[in-house]
Formats: sequence, C-alpha cells, structure tokens
Amino acid sequence: MRNFIETHNLSPKGVTLTAEDIREGLTGVVSVFIAEPQFQGQTKDRLNNPELVSAVDGVVRPGLEHWLNSNSSVAESIVARIILSRGRAKRAARRRRRCRARARRPRASTCPAS
Repeated sequence: MRNFIETHNLSPKGVTLTAEDIREGLTGVVSVFIAEPQFQGQTKDRLNNPELVSAVDGVVRPGLEHWLNSNSSVAESIVARIILSRGRAKRAARRRRRCRARARRPRASTCPAS
C-alpha cells in the first residue's frame, strides 16, 4: 500500500503515514496450512512462525500491488480513507491532550475564604 501511495504521489504534504495508519480499519484473511504452527500468547489468535511471514509476504505483496494498480480508482479511495482516518486520529489525540491539560490545572476554590 505504501508503495502505491509513493508511486502515485498520493501522500499528503507534511504527513508521514505509519504502517499502523495504513492497517487501521483494513481486514484481510489468508488461509495457510502449516504442519507445526506456533501461536503467540494464550489466546492463540496470531500465528508466530517467522518462516511463514516471508512466504506469505512474497505471495500477497505482488498480488496486492497488481490489484491496486489495476483498480486505481478503488485504491485511491482506500488511500483517501487512510488519510482521512489519520487526520481524525490526530484531531482526537489533540483533543485528549487539551482535556488532560485542562484537568491538571488547579481550579480556584468557589468557597469563600474564612
């Protein structure tokens, strides 16, 4: 996805998109059979076989890049969603910082001094 964004000059000026920004809200399913799976954590929700990562990446990346280039209007709308989502996240973080700063400020007592 990042390669498509850079190749087509779709990155907004002054904004660096992180991998987390790009993955936010996207879902994909890859089905792989492996003889001895290794899972991460007790919930076993993520496969943790290092040799599998490069194999899946080697198959998925070229296919995804080809699809993005073949369906550029859809790909551009995905990029627009990524940028919009990034902007919303930055605004929300800014609001949270302001609220925290406001909450930390000492307030004047409303009670009259005795």
